[in-house]
Amino acid sequence: MNMQPVGEVELVAVLPPRGTWPKTMSWASLAPHTLFAPPISARFPGLGNLVLSELAHHSSSRPDIRTVNQQ
Repeated sequence: MNMQPVGEVELVAVLPPRGTWPKTMSWASLAPHTLFAPPISARFPGLGNLVLSELAHHSSSRPDIRTVNQQ
């Protein structure tokens, strides 16, 4: 099987006020913060798992991820 990327998904982080945050952040710099994410849905079944995988790969500790309802 040959796989080719078909595009990119831009993710947005909402961070508390604290001076100046960089415009682009690495996974490692996000890992120490509590993250709030929508539940994994049928619309984007792999997105939640991708985020968890990237955070785990770039951090020495398990990030604190809390699921929030989108309503």
